[in-house]
Amino acid sequence: MATAYDPNVLQKYADKLYNDANRLVFLSATIGFLLSLPAFGVLAAVVYMRSPRAEVGAGWLLFLALAGLALGWAWGRGKAFQLRLEAQRTLCQVQIEQNTRRPVPAAAATPGEPPRQLTCPKCANSFPAGTQFCGYCGTPLPAAPPGLGRASE
Repeated sequence: MATAYDPNVLQKYADKLYNDANRLVFLSATIGFLLSLPAFGVLAAVVYMRSPRAEVGAGWLLFLALAGLALGWAWGRGKAFQLRLEAQRTLCQVQIEQNTRRPVPAAAATPGEPPRQLTCPKCANSFPAGTQFCGYCGTPLPAAPPGLGRASE
């Protein structure tokens, strides 16, 4: 079963990558914050084991919570950048496809007569009438004069 090409798939994929990148920063900051709380418990236990009368104050809890939040946020931003970069690559492919798609004008090919051709003045490659640029060297092609390629005129 052949699958038909759908150019909207790439756009949807890029949109999904951007949404995932935005969620990832928030999610990783939240996870970093939540993981810092058990770290505080371990720190408090170690301090208490060394000196049962010592107390680990709220300042340490706040410090570790903010450190976990910052580390999670930084990690999330790095991963989100990778997702955004992939989205940009995908959008670049979409733009390349749009720029290189060449519709064949109705006047370029009429049934029963040979197709009209343009020749690149720089590299001498041939292209259908209506083509604006050479596909090999990028040189602008001259406009086709009326009747080009017709044998009976």
